[in-house]
Amino acid sequence: CKILGTQPENIDCAENRHRFSQLLDELHIDQPLWTEARTFAEATTFANKVGYPVLIRPSYVLSGAAMNVSYSRDQLSRYLQQATDVSPLHPVVLSKFVTGAKEIEFDGVANHGKLLNYAISEHVENAGVHSGDATLILPAQNLYTETTKRIKIVAKKIAAALYITGPFNIQFLCKDNHIKVIECNLRASRSFPFVSKTFNVNFIDLATRAMVLGSLDKDYELKPVNFNIYDMDFVCVKSPMFSFTRLSGADPVLRVEMASTGEVACFGDNKYEAFLKALSSSGYKLPIPNPAHSTNASALRLDYIYQDLRVATGKVISSASPSASPSPPNEDDAAVVDADEAVQEPIVEMPGSPALTSLINSLASASSTNIADFLHSDSADLRKAFRCNILMSIGPQKAKYAFVECASLLRRMGFVIYATENTHFFYKTHNIESTMVSKTKNGVGGTSPNAIQMIENGTIHFVINIPGKQSNDNSVDNKTEGYALRRKAVDFHVPLISNVKLAKLFVTSLANKYLKSYEFAFDDEFLHVKSWKEYMQSANRTANH
Repeated sequence: CKILGTQPENIDCAENRHRFSQLLDELHIDQPLWTEARTFAEATTFANKVGYPVLIRPSYVLSGAAMNVSYSRDQLSRYLQQATDVSPLHPVVLSKFVTGAKEIEFDGVANHGKLLNYAISEHVENAGVHSGDATLILPAQNLYTETTKRIKIVAKKIAAALYITGPFNIQFLCKDNHIKVIECNLRASRSFPFVSKTFNVNFIDLATRAMVLGSLDKDYELKPVNFNIYDMDFVCVKSPMFSFTRLSGADPVLRVEMASTGEVACFGDNKYEAFLKALSSSGYKLPIPNPAHSTNASALRLDYIYQDLRVATGKVISSASPSASPSPPNEDDAAVVDADEAVQEPIVEMPGSPALTSLINSLASASSTNIADFLHSDSADLRKAFRCNILMSIGPQKAKYAFVECASLLRRMGFVIYATENTHFFYKTHNIESTMVSKTKNGVGGTSPNAIQMIENGTIHFVINIPGKQSNDNSVDNKTEGYALRRKAVDFHVPLISNVKLAKLFVTSLANKYLKSYEFAFDDEFLHVKSWKEYMQSANRTANH
């Protein structure tokens, strides 16, 4: 029978790890050091030669099944057995795991080995997180032009060598501006709809026409859709969705084996807006800073904070927003009001922040009767609406250093940091204030608050927990205190981030929103509500492709 699209022999060349690695060597395309492991002795010899960690990669698997990063000989033995059980008829390849490398996604359509259209997305998380679980940004925001050129050149070589007709996906590593190929999938990846919607180019339609019409008629000319990503004044972010709450006992950390069960994609004028929209759309309840706790309240966008309070409480605080980039009013200005409109006593008192109290009451005096119920409710309700308590527990020392600036930004915005013992003392040396809590119910020295109980009683509004390499081991015997903390956050529906790169983008996005800047000085809203068509019009992408 006639097979449409890429031929089975070439599909096997891509799916068989050993054959594909050989092909890359023949094409002089760089890849991580690798070997085919037939015995455990061969595997340990390779691991000792290149050094741990090493990546175990079975052939013919979906969603990264049985793929694992091994940091020790014991893990290597256990993970090799899992890989053999999942794919017993095909070779298992071991490769050197490159730490600290960025992962890049290449989605393309080819016809008879000739590249037609493509999209290059970047992962927020470093390599080691399955592409289905990763947060993707398109167009890529942090790649050198030279890097994107080399990625395209390599993709063309692979497409020609495998004589690809139809869709394909290549995953790259990038470190110090050097690229290496991880794998090539001769199928439509789950990011195909994402790139199609972002560019308004139907990659699946193009791939189908290549597979059907191109396979039946070799002279059929299939033309690519021309567009320029530099005309796009927007960014799209794809965020994964997880079902850890329904998986009793599962450790909610990101690994090389996929765990997500869905995803959402959101547009924004910049990556920070798109990222916050995507997080919110995927179910994250975003925290709101409290200016009373800010280390620099004059730097805050109070108008954005009050917009979020209106949404959080479901009520209107004021019919008129403060100025686009306001400074907290001083008490003298707030006192100059008509007698009929004067507020006799503060409705809300914020300890240590008379300016904020003045602002709230100024809004109250100018508001309509629509907000009476809200303004005369207990002031504790308003404090709860801020959702400003963030729990931080960061294991690796390198991650602690990487997060120093972000921890400082959290305090500057007005978030209250609760930190486990080692994290607390580390940031204390960097003059970043936090309240020490214990991971276990026994407490640190029997005196510190308990993080688990604080999650249970609703004190904690967001958890940033960055585990060490031991979290890669998901065995029953490896349930640490950090695991208990992560699991408790999931079970009580407290938003959790467990990847340092993702945590940094999250805090930076909040800072771009809540701190004054020239870039957004005249924006009445940070999160804009626009239709897909409006974004396409801004990039001249509204034609019917």
